Amino acid sequence: MRGATASGSRTPTSTFRRRTADDARVAIDSGVVIGVSDTAHDFTRSGNRVVSYRVSGEIGSGHRFSPGPNFEVTIPVQFAASPQPDARREVALSARQAGVTGIHVGNFAGIGVQAVANTLHDKLAVIFNRPIALGSVPAPAGLLSFKVMQDGGLTLYFRPDVAGRFAAGAAQTMLNNIRI
Repeated sequence: MRGATASGSRTPTSTFRRRTADDARVAIDSGVVIGVSDTAHDFTRSGNRVVSYRVSGEIGSGHRFSPGPNFEVTIPVQFAASPQPDARREVALSARQAGVTGIHVGNFAGIGVQAVANTLHDKLAVIFNRPIALGSVPAPAGLLSFKVMQDGGLTLYFRPDVAGRFAAGAAQTMLNNIRI
């Protein structure tokens, strides 16, 4: 008998829009998954993959005839479950920055580029200064495993019983509405 599952995949575009909502000058053009690592491993168990996202856009200059700098940010993110799922305990799901964030800022005149890069770096440091809670799975749900798939999607595996199938439906709703 196969366990119940819930799967989801998100790009960070809505996250950046929400986190920069207080600055109307920020325009996000796109957010995409640009890479997914292999699974991490050691002698006792494997670890989740790292998903790299690229977010690009423009920051308005505030002047009608002066274009603002455009930016491209690359963020490696690792998703984790704590404690490791065993179908008996409550499990917290989180995301954290997993490596160096790449920031590229440019415009044709080079005006304001360094200030924009510094501001983006500072905002990202605030967002990722600690793991971001994605949600928790209660013990009765029977979470067996939390995996990052090759396409960057997240999959949760539950016990193959009524509680597990119900939990998979609730987890699917959570993944569909995930907010980083």
